[in-house]
Amino acid sequence: MKRREYESVIVINPKLGEEGIRKIIEDFHELLRRKEAENIEIIHWGIRKLAYRIRAKPGEYLSEGYYVLFQFDAFPTAIADLEAHLRIRQGEVLRYLIVRRPKAKAPVPSSGEAGG
Repeated sequence: MKRREYESVIVINPKLGEEGIRKIIEDFHELLRRKEAENIEIIHWGIRKLAYRIRAKPGEYLSEGYYVLFQFDAFPTAIADLEAHLRIRQGEVLRYLIVRRPKAKAPVPSSGEAGG
C-alpha cells in the first residue's frame, strides 16, 4: 500500500491560549509521525472569525477559532486513527476535516489557444 496526499484543517478553541494551542498541534504532529506520515507541513492561519458560533462545551459558544492546516502523505489506514484522536479532543478541537488532496490536473486550453 502506498502513501497518499492528505490535508487537514483543524479549528482549535482559542481560549486555550498559546500554550494549549501549541500542545494540540504538537500532539497531532507527533501522531502523524507515529503513523509514518511523511512530508508534513504545518501552516498556521491563526485566529479567524467563524461563519457561525460553535459550542465548545455546554454553555460556551465561540465565534472565533484558531485555524491550522496540515499537509502530509500518509497511509489510508492511518486516517481513522487521526480522526479518532481529534474527535476525543472535544471542547479543545472545535472542528476538523481530513481530505485527500486532489492530483494536479493539466490545464485545459481556452478555445483561442488550441490549434484545432
